[in-house]
Amino acid sequence: MKKIISVFAIGLLFMGFVFAEVKDFSYGNGQINYILTQASDVIIQLFTSKEKLVGTIFAGNQKEGKYTYFWKGKDTDGNPVQKGNYILRIKTGRKLIKDTKFAGEGFLKFGNPSDVEIDKNGDIYVFDRGIQEKDKPNKIRVYKFHSDGKDAPDFKPIELEDENQNYFNARGGGPWMAVSDDKIFYGGRHCVNVHDTKGKYLYLIGGWRPQPIDPDDKTREGKRGIYGGGAGGALGKENRIYVRNVEGAEIKVFDRTKPGGDGWLFTSNKDMVYAPVSGFYVGPSMASDSKSKIYMTGQDLRRYDDTGNEIVFRYKYNESLREPMGLALDNENMVYVAERGIIPKDETNPLPSRVSVVWDSGESLSLVKYFEFSDIKGLRDVAISPDGKSLYLLEDMDNFGYLGDKLQWPSRNIQGEGRLFKYDFSYSQILEKKINLNGQDLDK
Repeated sequence: MKKIISVFAIGLLFMGFVFAEVKDFSYGNGQINYILTQASDVIIQLFTSKEKLVGTIFAGNQKEGKYTYFWKGKDTDGNPVQKGNYILRIKTGRKLIKDTKFAGEGFLKFGNPSDVEIDKNGDIYVFDRGIQEKDKPNKIRVYKFHSDGKDAPDFKPIELEDENQNYFNARGGGPWMAVSDDKIFYGGRHCVNVHDTKGKYLYLIGGWRPQPIDPDDKTREGKRGIYGGGAGGALGKENRIYVRNVEGAEIKVFDRTKPGGDGWLFTSNKDMVYAPVSGFYVGPSMASDSKSKIYMTGQDLRRYDDTGNEIVFRYKYNESLREPMGLALDNENMVYVAERGIIPKDETNPLPSRVSVVWDSGESLSLVKYFEFSDIKGLRDVAISPDGKSLYLLEDMDNFGYLGDKLQWPSRNIQGEGRLFKYDFSYSQILEKKINLNGQDLDK
């Protein structure tokens, strides 16, 4: 192992002082050492010289003290790391700073939003079920905005309602959405609707007993159909789309390029859990890394793997959550869980909305830290910008439309008050070391 080439630190100023939480950060012979001068959340990662993540070595909250870690010389997928130049980075004191200039006034406002997604360009998509009134149809729309919250009026559906339209009218009442490079997918009760990224309707996936019906299947929707698919969906590897079916207790897997039931691949229901709120249009309770990892919320958070012809349960997050709903993944093996918060029926001593940052080590799910939001009422979903620098939080206030006022919060009339906020990440300290791996230490 060659000696360390360079060391540099980036500190954030606060009231004229620099917080030096980490001291004596060093690496040699596969061993990482440092001293933490005060309790903090800590993330240790290895990157290539071109800033591509190789693996997260540790992520969690630590007390003051001296720490040593032994790196096994493997990347996130367990493969040996090749010889070459790398960057070893340690980050502490992660914070969120609200973007008060987002969309001009600090937030975007919707009727009853249920999902927010970010595409590879950083553009924002919001699924809004509209202001629901008893015995009246509500307008269901998919909106598109730029990363700063300004309209992105490039949707071109058949009928434009105004010249600056930045939405298209959605079909049915589906609560979840997923965005690929060239298509927008959103779930209905019995299907997945597909549009291009300009808003033009293309086809649907699944449906109520779509042809051809399997003669050996006795269920109501058939193997190729979708019943209760409003519990969440996500995009996977090899053009796959995962749909949480029958209130989330099973996953139906389709080839998302094929319409109707033609793309049905298989169904998995072993070790599945019901979606967070069974029997209602729940929404964004599922996420995938577009490779093999799948995450779902029920009353907890669980990790599954797509093995090719089966969805296999791996492990679950064992700490308590506050009504988990939406999920987002970044490119650093972190899972962001949107927790609605808990409001007792008498509305006393509520637990506020929260986002828990959970690290998937490949062996378990563990807490890195959480952020609480006392001003957000009913956190529905969370999304991460492609560069990992910004966090978007979607508030719906009332998950169940006008019924919610009667069922859960009788003193409230909060329809039409859902909002989207943007926060930027910052750290109190970032330390980096440029190292060269010559292969001699990787077996130690």
